[in-house]
Amino acid sequence: MNPNSKNEDSAPKPEKAAEDLRQRAEDLAQNALPGLQHSPHAMSLEAMRKTLHELQVHQIELEMQNDELRRTQELLDVARARYFDLYDLAPVGYCTVDAHGLVLEANIAAAKLLGVARSALVGQRISRFIVKNHQDSYYMCRKQLFESGMPQTCELQMSRSDDSHCWVALTTRAGHDDLGAALQHMVLYDVSESKIMAAAMRESEARYRALVEQLPPAANKPKV
Repeated sequence: MNPNSKNEDSAPKPEKAAEDLRQRAEDLAQNALPGLQHSPHAMSLEAMRKTLHELQVHQIELEMQNDELRRTQELLDVARARYFDLYDLAPVGYCTVDAHGLVLEANIAAAKLLGVARSALVGQRISRFIVKNHQDSYYMCRKQLFESGMPQTCELQMSRSDDSHCWVALTTRAGHDDLGAALQHMVLYDVSESKIMAAAMRESEARYRALVEQLPPAANKPKV
């Protein structure tokens, strides 16, 4: 769900606005020349000149408004393209979750991180993708977010569609929709590689310590 979709739906479409302007012009012409349809001689020359001038002025106004509508449409197109670049093509996962934990929208990276299509992610509870023994960490993070109003960060293991797990650094901040309902805006960073490297380093250090401890006492003494 695009956050700008409501605004775009409520904004007048350029094609509809142009039709409305054309209808107003036709109505103006009908009202301005009510007698000419039945009797071309019913209006004086001066009245006809005045009416023609009014129609010409209104035509110019219509053209100016149509130009403005076209420029507005171009700006909307640019804004949509920028939103797509910043949100959908971001290298990290973004998603918005409502007060019930349902995913309202997500970008391509978030769906890819969890190994699902975006359409399969939206509408699901975000907790469905959190490994069971990390659920408490998520709910504590969420609780602190809404109690303090300050952004919160936690590290969680999340499940992919193929049942594999990934480590995610989740940063979440509070927000509200147009009706004032509470929302969570989440950023999901895949930190699986750094976790694997850290675990490998700890394992290497542990093996080294074990090896040193197995050496004879004399071997542990520094040479003088």
